[in-house]
Parts: sequence; structure tokens; C-alpha cells
Amino acid sequence: MQRPPLVSVVMPCYNARQYVGQAIASILEQTYKNLELIVVNDNSSDGSGEIIKKGLRDQDTLITHVTNQGVTRSLNDGIRAAHGEFIARMDADDISDPLRIEMQVELMRSDAELAVCGTNVKAIDQDGNFLFLQEYPTEDKEIRSSLPTFFPMSSGAQMWRKSRLFQVGLFDERIRCIEDLELTLRLCQAGKAKNIPFPLYFYRKNFSSASNISVLSQIEEIILGRKLFVIKSEGDKEALERHYQRMASQYFRARSNKVYVPTKNKAYYYRYTALTNLIHQDKKNAMVYLCKAREIDNTSLANIFSGFLIKAPQSFINTIYFLNRLFKKYLYRIFCGDVGKYLKKPSA
Repeated sequence: MQRPPLVSVVMPCYNARQYVGQAIASILEQTYKNLELIVVNDNSSDGSGEIIKKGLRDQDTLITHVTNQGVTRSLNDGIRAAHGEFIARMDADDISDPLRIEMQVELMRSDAELAVCGTNVKAIDQDGNFLFLQEYPTEDKEIRSSLPTFFPMSSGAQMWRKSRLFQVGLFDERIRCIEDLELTLRLCQAGKAKNIPFPLYFYRKNFSSASNISVLSQIEEIILGRKLFVIKSEGDKEALERHYQRMASQYFRARSNKVYVPTKNKAYYYRYTALTNLIHQDKKNAMVYLCKAREIDNTSLANIFSGFLIKAPQSFINTIYFLNRLFKKYLYRIFCGDVGKYLKKPSA
């Protein structure tokens, strides 16, 4: 009799024909073999379904939605179908390093209190070219103290302990953005979090990504997601219902034609890549992407300021980055409430 898989990899897919075959292959080529792959085809219209069927093995599962349900419902459907003790997320346009699952399983097995673990990531562009390295804090204490300021884990690179997922209630299907941060905050109430200090996940940043909205809209979504966590922690059902309505309104407004993926966001895409490289002290790569941003929007004040930063000493850049983090910390505290208050380390 075939033993049940220890790991279930859940992959939501919506119109990812160009990349889903590579994503599936990266899971089936893992050094860790006791796993199943569950792909949720969320009513793709680009032929993704046929590629998925060709890539899966007999022991894998394909769930097909007859109408588009969104990423939170897709993830939850995959999680509910999972047989494994551990569940790993895998996005359909990304790539996992062959050692990813093996190293995450080893870490999860080493600590029964661990609810979620992630890895560092390498961001790649639409053609698979390297953009930048994203490093995260590794230990639970560091992650817990960072969460009130920024999201110190990669969404697609996460592995969860299934029992803790069901304990906190899975993804919130009433929200359509920032679902990854909101779930991670709840998981940190139920157990510990860690990151593996190696880039075992390749995250693809596309021009047309749903995250390519205006910077102010991104900040607003982060604030709303954090506030949702606080309201849930406080148990105010009336406030929770009002907040769901506010989040729905913000989501559709942010993705209207006036805000969603404007031409200048391509410049933002390159500028963000440049600044991330700059933070990691790679000025050469930063200049490459800043030049691409200037080609699209040469008169942008943000591009001018970014050019000034590239010429500045690294100590000055580090100071600007620190002040930015400090500003966001107090901004979130004012508009979201005290997230850290509800993130005290759970008792053993």
C-alpha cells in the first residue's frame, strides 16, 4: 500500500499558461519525494488547464472551478483536499528550488511549535532574468518583531503545519487582497514562524501583476489588512462586517482603469527593482533598472531622487531605508492599531 504523502503542495492557477508547466516541473523535480501536488485551476481561459493535465502524475490532483473564485477560495479548496501533515504554497508563475521542500520539511520537523516557515527569495522578471534578492529575518523573535512594520515572509515560499491552518481558520475568503499577510498574522498567534536563510523560491514580478497598483493604494491595502487582523483579535463582529465592506470597496476602486496597471507603473516596476538592489548594496544592477525606468518616464521626480540615491554613500541609503521603516511603523500603528499587542509568542 502506498504511504500517504507527508507534504501537500497547493498551487492556485488563473491564466498562467506561459509559466504553469515550469512551476509544476519545479515541484515534481524536488529532492523530497513524499509529496502530492494539488493544482486548482480557477476557470482559466488561456489553455492553462491542458498544460496542467499533461504535467500532473496519477497521485496528483486537479481541482477545476467552473467560475472564477479568486485566490483565497482556490487556496482553501486545495488545502481542504490535502492529505499531508505539511502544506506548501506554490504560485503558478513561480519556481521552487529543488531543495525547497526537503529543507522546509526538515525545519518543520525540528520544532513542533512551528506553524509556518518560509525562505529567502530571488525575484525574476517575465523572462526569468534575475531582478533582486529578497532576504528575510530567520528566527521567530525577529519575524514577530518585524510584522508590525513589514511582511517578513514570502507568500509563495511558505509551508504551513496543516493542524495550525485549520486552527486559525484558513484564508479569509471575504477578502481579495493582502490575504497572505492577514493569514500569517493569525498563524503567528497559533505558533512560531521561521525563514530558511537561502533563496529557495523564485518569485516572478510581472508588469500586469495585481500588485501593480499605485503606491498609495498598496499602502491602503496593507493598512486595511492589518486593521482586519486587529478587529478579529478584538472580537468586534459589527466592526468586522463594516471593515469587510470597506475592503471590498477599496479593492475595486484601486483596480479601476484610473489606477490599475497604468503605463507609468512599468517605470515604478523598474524603479522598485533599482531601489531594492540599492538597499542590498548592488549599485551596478540598481543603475541598470533605473535607466529602464527613465526610458519610460524620464521626467519623474521619483526617478530623479532615485538617481540621487544611487550616487549617495551606502550609509546615507541605509539611513533613508531605516527612516522609511520607522515612518511605516508609526503610520500602521496610527491607522491599524497595535498589531504587536496581539502577536505575543504563544506559550508552549
